[in-house]
Amino acid sequence: MSALCTVRRAEAIPLDYVLSAAWITSRTMNILQTDTNINLFTSFKTTIMKHISLFIILLFCSVYTMQAQDDMLTTAAFKVYGNCGMCKSTIDRAANGVKGVNSAVWEVKTDTITVSYDPKKADQDKILQAIADKGYDSDTHRATDEAYNKLPGCCQYDRPKQ
Repeated sequence: MSALCTVRRAEAIPLDYVLSAAWITSRTMNILQTDTNINLFTSFKTTIMKHISLFIILLFCSVYTMQAQDDMLTTAAFKVYGNCGMCKSTIDRAANGVKGVNSAVWEVKTDTITVSYDPKKADQDKILQAIADKGYDSDTHRATDEAYNKLPGCCQYDRPKQ
């Protein structure tokens, strides 16, 4: 009677085959392949979880930063004289060009600019001076005659008296 060895499939394998190089090689390859598949899956799952965690952390930080920035911003509205869409474009660019200004929108119908800015980096005086340098008057800052005269004809509004 020969000695028998059992494997997972519950089949008898003769001892001389079990000790042969072919069986050892095939069994080792099966184990390695199974381990590799498990390791690849585990590695893939770990990588995905790391990316998801990183995304959630970055999302939280950006929302927190945006909220902190909104808390630090000041919003103000000023009267700035102008006439048309070209005026709007120039006034908006002048105000948005000041360091610390988050947003600036000039309304043609009301001659009012609404500015949201960081008071640590910008102030009303800097914003209105930048607009005046482009040729547009406000209630507190008057553009130079030279800057006003450089404006296109459609943008030359009736200047308020000093």
